[in-house]
Parts: sequence; structure tokens; C-alpha cells
Amino acid sequence: MRKLALAPLSLLPCGPVEQFDAAIAAGFDFTGMRLVQVSPTDPVFIDDPVVQRELAARLRGERLRLLDIEVFRVGRDTDVPAMERALAYGAALGAGNALFTLPLRTEGKVEDEDATVEHLVAFCELAGRYRIRPMLEFMKYRLAGTLADAVRIARKARHPNLGVCVDSLHLFRSGGTPDEVRMLDAALLPYAQWCDAPAAMPSDEDIPREARYGRLAPGAGGLPLASLLAALPPHAPLSIEVPRAWPPGTSATAIARNLADETRRWLAHAQAA
Repeated sequence: MRKLALAPLSLLPCGPVEQFDAAIAAGFDFTGMRLVQVSPTDPVFIDDPVVQRELAARLRGERLRLLDIEVFRVGRDTDVPAMERALAYGAALGAGNALFTLPLRTEGKVEDEDATVEHLVAFCELAGRYRIRPMLEFMKYRLAGTLADAVRIARKARHPNLGVCVDSLHLFRSGGTPDEVRMLDAALLPYAQWCDAPAAMPSDEDIPREARYGRLAPGAGGLPLASLLAALPPHAPLSIEVPRAWPPGTSATAIARNLADETRRWLAHAQAA
């Protein structure tokens, strides 16, 4: 069966130590870690050496590994050297990938792409020094809005230390198909982000809200996930990213176990079919 990772968004705003403990208790193979604050409720801990020691202790042995760190933003005005601190922190914990996106469509324009690619190449070089691979995640409301956009940018960058992160929700909401994924070089796709959602396409204005608050566990929606699974490289882990409005008082461990159980049930059914 596919190896599974627990994406930070599934448990935010809980802290990283609690998240790692929940991932271990639920039997996840990997976890992600949000190192770059995206919203005001995201925990900030990079200056806390005690937290780093606690996280390192949980990553010893074979119980859990760190799949990726997130979420970096790369655009025409990005200060790439300023990213080194987070990359060094992630590398010290064994992170293999750094998830990043391009700016929102409202924050830039198509003409920025060449300058953005220059900064992207610099980011790839810097991350490579720490043996971390940048992973470009496309979203319909960002300047890399589709899988085709992400592949075009990757080809323009022509850097071996660059991958593309296929998020099942963003692929289908941007009009992508499993066939497009199947045609890609497997080396571009070391892992994928995974969730379900209603089959009906929301309005463009509602897609960002759905991505943050409207995801469903695999099998609970109507996306053609089985076809997408078959299009992915056979050993690519799935990072489960399903933020939900859980009942008050639900523990991070209970959430992680629920997501792991639902995903494993869906995987068993999909693979049997």
C-alpha cells in the first residue's frame, strides 16, 4: 500500500510537536511541517531550540520521516537568500522537499514569469546545497494555475533539482486530468497531495475557500481519485491534506487517526478495484 504523509494543513493551527506525535500515533510514514508562516494562526517556532530538539527526537529511528517543509513563495521580487534559514532548519530534521507556490494572480502578472524563473533557479540552487528539492504546487488562483503552467515553468527553469506537486483538488479544479499526469516524467513527481471534494465545480471566487476549508477525506467526495492514483508513479507517497471543521475538543491524534483510517480504507478499495 502507498506510504502516507500527514500534511500540516490537516491539523493547523496545532504546533509541530503535537502534529508529529499525532502522525506517529496514527501510523503515518511521513509528516510535513509548516516553517513559513502563511496565516496569523500558524505557529512560529523556528527560533525555539527546544522545539527543534523535540522534533528531532520524534524523527529518530524509522517511526516517522519529514517529507516536506512549507510554504515558500517564489516571485519576481523574492529574497532567495532569506529562505536559507528555513531550509537549514528543515535539512537538520531530514526534510527532502520544500513546497512552494507562485504569487496570487492579483499580486503579479504574466510578464513577471521570466524574472520569477530566475529566482526559482536560485531557489533550486540554494535548496540543493541542503539536499532539499523544491516542489512547485500549482493553484488556479495563482500565477502557476494549472499543471501545464507548472510543467512549462519547470521546463523553462531547466533545473534538475525541481519537481511538481500535484494536489488532487487543485488538479481537478484547474481543469487538469489524470492523463496529463500520466504523460509526465515520473522523476518530476516524487509525491502528491491528496484529498477529495464534491464533484460539482465551485465558482472561481469560492475555490480558495474550498481549498482551505472545504476538502473531504478520500472517498467522501466525487473526484476521480482512483484514475489519478493510477496515473501517479507507483511508489509516490500521498500527503493527506484535509482541513475540516472538527467538533470542539477533538484532539490532533483523533483527527490524524480518522484521516489515516479513511484514507487506508479508500486505498484498499481503489487498489482492489
